[in-house]
Amino acid sequence: MTKRFEHHNVFVAGGTSGINLGIAVAFANAGARVAVLGRDEGRVAVALERLRATGGDVQGHAGDVRDAPRIAEVLSQVRCEWGLRRSGAALLSITAAQSWLPMAAQAHVCAAKAGIDQLTRTLALEWGPHGVRVNAIAPGPIEDTEGMRRMAHSEASRAAWTRAVPLRRFGSTADIAGAALWLCSAEAGYVTGAVVPVDGGVAPAGAGVLTQAMTQ
Repeated sequence: MTKRFEHHNVFVAGGTSGINLGIAVAFANAGARVAVLGRDEGRVAVALERLRATGGDVQGHAGDVRDAPRIAEVLSQVRCEWGLRRSGAALLSITAAQSWLPMAAQAHVCAAKAGIDQLTRTLALEWGPHGVRVNAIAPGPIEDTEGMRRMAHSEASRAAWTRAVPLRRFGSTADIAGAALWLCSAEAGYVTGAVVPVDGGVAPAGAGVLTQAMTQ
């Protein structure tokens, strides 16, 4: 892979498993210095082992994103070692289709993800004059993630989810990582305030199809 993110610093909260670890590995493979944060020290250690295999400069930190003083401490450590403040930064969030597709028994998810979407758009307005772009990715059903292991817990439910996706397959963490690399790259330098579905067509399929899949 081309080292197109060489000399860039990347911080991935929740970067010790699933989609976010896939994003962290992709950035490391692309030449970035990558720091990950996770709540569990054991998972941090495992993630670091995988990241070090890329041959890049990596860091791992234990902490909870709800603990603001700890996050400030970790970011200060990263900044002291690598530097973080410069023009052209990009912030990327992970949201979900529930932010715009209402689903029964998913009120908490719908509300939380809608909040992420609106925060993305608002910060894009506020931080744009400072050279900071803010975007989000809305993944569909992604293979080998905790969420899909819970929702596609049987062969019947897995088949129902597959039928619900217009592309008729689960996505991969590499699918999400590819979108993340593009959104944080110079090629997307005029993109901000966007919520990008990477879902195999789940969004246009609609809430009814997804709700049916979730009840199998």
